[in-house]
Amino acid sequence: MQFYIGTDSVKLAKFIFNFTIPFVSFNTLEYRKSIFCKGIIIDSGSFTRIKLGREVADYRRLIDTAIINDARIVFVPDYMCETNIRAIGGYSVETAIRRTTRNTIDMLKYAEKIGFDTKRIGRVVQGWNVEDYIRHIDLMLKKKVIEDKKDCVIGIGSVCRRNATLNIVNIIKAIRKRLPNAYLHAFGVKGDTLPYINRLVDSADSFAWAIGSWHAKRDGRPVCGRFGCEKNCVHCEEAVKIFYDKMIKKCKYFISNLEIF
Repeated sequence: MQFYIGTDSVKLAKFIFNFTIPFVSFNTLEYRKSIFCKGIIIDSGSFTRIKLGREVADYRRLIDTAIINDARIVFVPDYMCETNIRAIGGYSVETAIRRTTRNTIDMLKYAEKIGFDTKRIGRVVQGWNVEDYIRHIDLMLKKKVIEDKKDCVIGIGSVCRRNATLNIVNIIKAIRKRLPNAYLHAFGVKGDTLPYINRLVDSADSFAWAIGSWHAKRDGRPVCGRFGCEKNCVHCEEAVKIFYDKMIKKCKYFISNLEIF
């Protein structure tokens, strides 16, 4: 399993390339007039946008930004299914599935129209319970916008803010069973969950290191150990490498004795 690090810093993105691929939100790139960093992975930033009462990103702008930064993957603008986010957005799980599917279809059509490689578009499956995700997968398969192939990157939405390992593993195991060959990516999964899913997904990402670094410095214990560290360690190379090494160590273990069904 590959583990990607989230960042909003050009300097850190270049440093992160020494050991993995930077995972950057479109919200960081939206108003930039120059290249952020070539070869990154771009997340649609939908969670933050919906939380702030904004519309999800336009799929055309996402692809245009991906072209500028020569992004490896750019994910479809999706609609989260967490209860609090749906309450802010005023939509149901079914609406989230339908809108995410519509954006996927439109984004793929636009990519084909301008000659952008559709394999570089990360699809996203959404839901709240196992049945929701399987229903969304079946819909996307029916619409022919996903395939059960390793070159089809599929992100698993609405799992990063769950504090329920059993629930997350249940969902991911069911998705892997339905799509045994696809490239599955877990958005923002917490470190404690990684040992349970590292053989079920192909990659995961996290930006949690920045939050942890900020709290650590605030409490007088900077992650990097340097009390003069600028900006609370959130742009500190040592802090991000420490976090990455910690996550990779977790990824090396696989816990299989968790009761799934």
